[in-house]
Amino acid sequence: MQDTNIHTGVYEQIINRLFKQKLNEVDTGRFYIGKKLISKDDAVNILSKYLQHLIEGTFSGTPDDQDADKYTDFINSVIKTLGKEFNVEDTELELIDAQKSILTAVVDRTNCEYPDIEQHLKAITPITSLSRSALFFGGRGPADMESELNREILCADEIWWVVSFIKTSGLNLLWNSLRKRVRNCASSQPPIQVLRITTPLHDWLPCLTRRLRFRMTERKTACMPNPIFSFATPVSTRLISVQAISRFTP
Repeated sequence: MQDTNIHTGVYEQIINRLFKQKLNEVDTGRFYIGKKLISKDDAVNILSKYLQHLIEGTFSGTPDDQDADKYTDFINSVIKTLGKEFNVEDTELELIDAQKSILTAVVDRTNCEYPDIEQHLKAITPITSLSRSALFFGGRGPADMESELNREILCADEIWWVVSFIKTSGLNLLWNSLRKRVRNCASSQPPIQVLRITTPLHDWLPCLTRRLRFRMTERKTACMPNPIFSFATPVSTRLISVQAISRFTP
């Protein structure tokens, strides 16, 4: 949009006071301004994300040495307000515990072959946050694609592998993790489920299925340009592409 601070286009923008000031400067004789009232669905999806964005931005802008108590006390106050304003029962159970900690793992000591459990978890837990979306490419870095794929394979509850094609060189990068996954998986749970799409699979898949005991399920889906791996974990579902890994969270 020329001559204004707002670009032309389609929006889904909450009109806060700052944005209202910008809209007041727009020549309504020249530009059409579309608006709608906030509905229940908007409150659930847009307003909640709007508040999340404000909280993230505020927290990120605080000093690095800021006491963590300030963050948790604020969140607890928000939880209490939600319970009071919307008559939600048992909100006290949602309050952050006084220890202010995050659960990272639950491991059965009697069924773990690793003497140093903490070191083992450090080796298999993805470097990037499990509860946030992330995008990775093939280049090397603190959280490169190969490393994150192998970590995802070793720590996921379930693996659903939707694949159209993959080169042997790419499979070799995951081979050790796949073997460990199959060896350590409970017999009652399929270690990896392969969903075959309409693009013909290469000759390696029958061999791979025999050697790793994959479960193959025929599905008719649209052809996909890149293979995608989906790993379901207790906190999120991640979709991972061979050329660019993208993890999506609910």
